[in-house]
Amino acid sequence: MRRSAAAALCALTAVLAFNAADARKASIVSAGFGRQLLQQQTCPNNGNSQFCQDFFRDCARITCSGGFVNINLLVGTSGCKTSTYSWAACVKQTGAPCGPIPTPVPNCNQGSNPEYCNNVGTGTSSLSYAVDPSMAGTSIGIQSFLNQYGCIAKSSGKVNYTLPNISPPVTIEVPVYPPIKNSTYSTLDAFFSANPATGTGVGMACYTDTTYSSIAFYLYIQKEDTPTENRVCETCKFYSVNQVSSCLCGGDTAWAIPIASVMESLPAGSTAEQLLTSGYPGAQVFWNPRTDDSNRNAWGGFFRILPAASGNHDTSIEYIFDVCAGCGQNRVGKGFIFGRIKFQITHIKGNTSISTFLAPANAPNAIGSSSVLHMFQSFRAPASLSPGQFQRYTVTSAVPATFTYGQTWTVSKVNTGTFKVNGADVTVLPYDPTKGLYVAIHLTVSSGGFCPSNLPAPVQP
Repeated sequence: MRRSAAAALCALTAVLAFNAADARKASIVSAGFGRQLLQQQTCPNNGNSQFCQDFFRDCARITCSGGFVNINLLVGTSGCKTSTYSWAACVKQTGAPCGPIPTPVPNCNQGSNPEYCNNVGTGTSSLSYAVDPSMAGTSIGIQSFLNQYGCIAKSSGKVNYTLPNISPPVTIEVPVYPPIKNSTYSTLDAFFSANPATGTGVGMACYTDTTYSSIAFYLYIQKEDTPTENRVCETCKFYSVNQVSSCLCGGDTAWAIPIASVMESLPAGSTAEQLLTSGYPGAQVFWNPRTDDSNRNAWGGFFRILPAASGNHDTSIEYIFDVCAGCGQNRVGKGFIFGRIKFQITHIKGNTSISTFLAPANAPNAIGSSSVLHMFQSFRAPASLSPGQFQRYTVTSAVPATFTYGQTWTVSKVNTGTFKVNGADVTVLPYDPTKGLYVAIHLTVSSGGFCPSNLPAPVQP
């Protein structure tokens, strides 16, 4: 499962009480138009009302300065109050006050009700709220950010942090959180404080509880361009935040297998050839699981594809295989789906083919790369599933040293005759339609990625 969200952050702020999109909606409660509370009456459904959106577009200015989000209520602008507001308040969606008013204003309740003010002011720039100064610094804001996504992260230590724009100065101790992989940024707040290039990202491990013994999921945070249509906070940074189920991966090997749902329906531990009765219409496709007496946890195998009754293969059929990494005993739940392969026979006698490496199903934004490809295509079963020997049977086009989704490769020839495999003679007879075509595909997962189990979308930090 993957969940994606967008966040906008100030140049000096790791996280806000709300993001720029939310700011124009219901994160602020203000009154003055008939004393209507925007959040409760005119901004229902998290701000999905035209009045609310018009108000925050035309009647409020939201900027980032000095580690604060500043909200100025505008008076005298088109579509807004022509004179002054009778009162104003600023609270977050939780009901808690946004934060103090930076410059003390008479008739503002800075004690029991710090969000409420009877003196909004006049002119084009009136009352200003500074949102969440207790979270304005990066080190403090990180905790709020992690809480927002339900992430229990493991701290690597604590640092002293002085709250900005507070007199007298207040220094508190706050935790810091390192990304899961070594990168330019030693901590998450260092990443937010910097100005990385668009596309730069870091990953955070999120645990089930504070014993930090079991990972629940990961967060992958990536720097994005400021939206061109953004007019709410042009000085804010924007990030995409993706939640990914847990499974740390890198350096694993992966095999093409039947579509995962089909694979999981096959008998566990069986070494017999299995007819795939679903997932592959238009042809008879069989799966032969790998057997290895020296490694009971091995996985992988090869396909056998029979031609049509005419003895010729249908070259219009595209066979879809999942690519499973770390799937001991051919159980998908023990590993993760690294990608998919679209395999198409391009000669009616099975001599040639084309394959394309694809992202996992339902994961269009996945990122994954491989540094090794072994392709087997032959008119007989492999003598052994030693991937390094596949080149003896099959002439395959070259692929880059590291390749990712969208990469294609072709088989231009199936070798026949007698040749050496692992020091022993192997004979491949010409094409026999009663036996069909044998196919196996082996890849490696390049290091540096992290992927979820249970049909994941790999993401690279």
